[in-house]
Amino acid sequence: MREAFASLTQRGRILLTCGIAVCGAALYLGDQTLLRVGLLLTLLPLFSTLVMARAKYRIALERRTTPRVVAAGQPARVDLRIINEGLVPPGSIVVEEELGYALGSRPRFRLQRLARGVAQNQSYRVSTDVRGRHQLGPALLRVSDPLGLVAVTRGFRSTDSVVVLPLVVPLDGLPLTSPSRGTSGASRSSTHGDADDTTVRAYRRGDDVRRIHWRSSARAGDLVVRQEEEPHRPAVTLLLDVRAAAHRGTGVASSFEAAVRIASSVLSHLLTHGQDVVLLAGDRRSELRASDPGALGRALEELAILAPDTSGRSLPLPALSSPGTPRSVVAVLGSLDDADRAGLAGANTRGSRASALLVDVEAWNPNRANADVVPTGPLGWRATAVGPRSSLTQAWRSVVA
Repeated sequence: MREAFASLTQRGRILLTCGIAVCGAALYLGDQTLLRVGLLLTLLPLFSTLVMARAKYRIALERRTTPRVVAAGQPARVDLRIINEGLVPPGSIVVEEELGYALGSRPRFRLQRLARGVAQNQSYRVSTDVRGRHQLGPALLRVSDPLGLVAVTRGFRSTDSVVVLPLVVPLDGLPLTSPSRGTSGASRSSTHGDADDTTVRAYRRGDDVRRIHWRSSARAGDLVVRQEEEPHRPAVTLLLDVRAAAHRGTGVASSFEAAVRIASSVLSHLLTHGQDVVLLAGDRRSELRASDPGALGRALEELAILAPDTSGRSLPLPALSSPGTPRSVVAVLGSLDDADRAGLAGANTRGSRASALLVDVEAWNPNRANADVVPTGPLGWRATAVGPRSSLTQAWRSVVA
C-alpha cells in the first residue's frame, strides 16, 4: 500500500487533495451533498490504490537481438515478446526499454489489453558509430488504472547486449615482407622425409609421372613425388599502443579511439589481402591466420571492447625483438618519450621493415598549447603522423610505399 500511495499520478494526487478539501468545506458548512462529492473524490484514488496494490503481476519478457555483432553504423533489430502469465487489472500498460548511452533514447511501447496467456510482440532498432559492448535492458513495465490515478512500475531483470565493431577505413597497398629462407617447418613439410634437399609427399592418383622421386620411393617402399616448395611469407606484427598515459581526450573524442580505428583498418586490410598478422595490444597477443575465415571477426570483436591500459605497463618491445624470420612491423603509437623511441629503435634490429602510424595525440588535448607540435617517430622506422582531419588512406600509403 505504501508503494501504491507513492505511485499516485499527478491526476490522482490532485483528485485526492481536492476530495479532502471538499470534505473539509462540507463539514464546515454542514452541506451533506457537498460531503458526498468530497467523499467520492477522496475514495476514488484510494480505491484505485487498493486495487493496484493487490494486483498480482506475472508478466514475462523475452528479448532477441539480431545480429549480436554489427559494424559501426549498422542497425541491429531487437524483438521483445511480452507474455501475461497472471492477472493484470484493466488500464494502460507501457513497456520502456533502458539502453546504453550511445544507443540513443529509450524506446517505449504502449500495449493493448493483455489477457491472461496472451503475448504481444514489439521491436525496435538500435544503431551507433561508437564501438564497444552496449547493454540492452532491463525493461520497465508501467501499469496504470483506467482513470490514470495510480501508476505502478515493475522492472525486469533480463538484459542483452550488442557489440559494435570499430569503424574500418578501406586501405590499399601492403607492407614489404621478406620470404623466409631455409627449411623451416612453416615453409616446408614432408610426408616421407627429405632426399637430396627435395621436399616430397605421397603419390596421389593423377600426379605427373615425371614428378616421381625414384630414390625416395625406393627408400620409402612406396611412390612419392617431388613437392614444389612454396616460400612462406611471415606474418606482419601489428602493435597497438593502448597505454592510457600515451593518449589524450576522453570517451569517443579521444586519441585512443582514433588509434583503435586505425589499428582495426590496418588489421582488416592485411587479413583480407591474405597476410597473416600477429596483433600486440598491451598484454594481449593474438596470432591471426588469413586462411581462417573467422579470424577477422574475432579480432575486431576484441578491439571493440578494448579499453585503455591504466596499469602503467610499457610497450611490449620484447615481443618485437624476439628471434625469428625477417618480418614487417606496423605500429600504431600514441605519445612517445625518449625511452620509448630508443626502445623501438632497438627492437627494429631484427625486423625487415618497421612502419609507424603516429597518432597526433595533442590534437585531442583540450589544453593544447602549441598547435605546431609534430610527433616524431623512432629512428629506423618509417613514420607518419595521423591527426583528426588526416586521411588514413594517404598516411598508410606513405608508410608502405
